[in-house]
Amino acid sequence: MTEPATDDDRAPLERLRRTVLAAAQELAGGTNVEGGRTPITLERPRRAEFGDYSTNAALLLAPKLDLPPREVAEQLAVVLAARLGSGLARTEVAGPGFLNLYLSDRWLADALAVPVIEASPNHVNFPDTHPTPIRCTTAITGTLRPRTRCSPRPTSSW
Repeated sequence: MTEPATDDDRAPLERLRRTVLAAAQELAGGTNVEGGRTPITLERPRRAEFGDYSTNAALLLAPKLDLPPREVAEQLAVVLAARLGSGLARTEVAGPGFLNLYLSDRWLADALAVPVIEASPNHVNFPDTHPTPIRCTTAITGTLRPRTRCSPRPTSSW
């Protein structure tokens, strides 16, 4: 019997974080990769051309694996591609060993499929008599990089 889904299971970004940690743990031979002085992070880069998200996992794994960080980043990219499948459009090793992740439109569409009420504690309730679709990634979770622009107000074409 499966456990009921928790709020974290429904949050696309939390699932992505867990996937990155699981991939790092796989590269580390199953040893725990959390709990070090510097945590493995998954962050939005300051500049969009550096991907949707970036992780420092390879930099932190390199000493454990006794390999150059860029080589570890390349191995991590292979593991993440296998785990994320069509959700990952591409990866790019940057700088000393950061791994930039470019998510596919499919991943973003799946992330948007999470009902607003489950994805964000700060959702907006519209009256039942006035259903208004949300047309912007940031309106749903506040954490996903927007790929479209929000209209400032509903229009009749919605």
